[in-house]
Parts: sequence; C-alpha cells; structure tokens
Amino acid sequence: MKTEKLFSEIESLPLDLKVKLVEKILLSINPIEKDIDKLWAEEAEKRLKEIETKKEKLISEEDIFKEIYKK
Repeated sequence: MKTEKLFSEIESLPLDLKVKLVEKILLSINPIEKDIDKLWAEEAEKRLKEIETKKEKLISEEDIFKEIYKK
C-alpha cells in the first residue's frame, strides 16, 4: 500500500480507532518491558519501607538547593 493511500485511510477512521492505532504504533516502537516495570515497583516499595522505618532520611528541596549553591 502506498504511503499516501495509507494516510488517507487513517484520516478517514473514527477517532477511537485512530487512538487504538496510535497506541499500537507506540507499543511497537517502545514495547512494555514487564520485567523492568516489576523491578521499578519493587524498588519503589523498598524505598517506601526505608522511609517509613526511618532507615532513610528525607531531605527537603530547600536544603538540597542550599547545599548545591554553597559550592
């Protein structure tokens, strides 16, 4: 199928089908990596527990910028 014909066909689609088409195209370019998503979720849970148990100390944005600008 020629590119122009394809674009013409796409333009004639209803909005909901265009949205589905865009989602499919994006997934084909950047597929969801379930293993990576799982690892990030585990890391987030670990960090939350560290904060809740006071194992890690939170630093305010203000204090961070003060430290940066001291240098």
